[in-house]
Amino acid sequence: MVRAALLLGLLLSFVFAQPSSHEERLFQKVRSILDAKSYAQNEAFIKIIFSPAGKFMLNDRVDSVKVVETLKENGLLELFFNKPTKIVLEFRTNGAALFFVKIVSDTLRNIG
Repeated sequence: MVRAALLLGLLLSFVFAQPSSHEERLFQKVRSILDAKSYAQNEAFIKIIFSPAGKFMLNDRVDSVKVVETLKENGLLELFFNKPTKIVLEFRTNGAALFFVKIVSDTLRNIG
């Protein structure tokens, strides 16, 4: 009986689960790029510049490059730090890891 109840609960959670909309995923990405204070101060403006949300989607994913460019163009993204800061970057790839490492290495070398 307990198994049947658990199975029914699991089935209902799959049926009623709603995938997040494009707009929710877009604003989640914007929140991850901006600090909380900046996002809260400019929330109404952010909703205007990122309307419609579908314009910032690429194959059902958020187009991060377009989001960053839009934030930069509208003066919402601070690209410089007041003091030296440690930044942790995380890269994910679906392709060959060695090829990806080569591309990142060449890019970092070109940046200086």
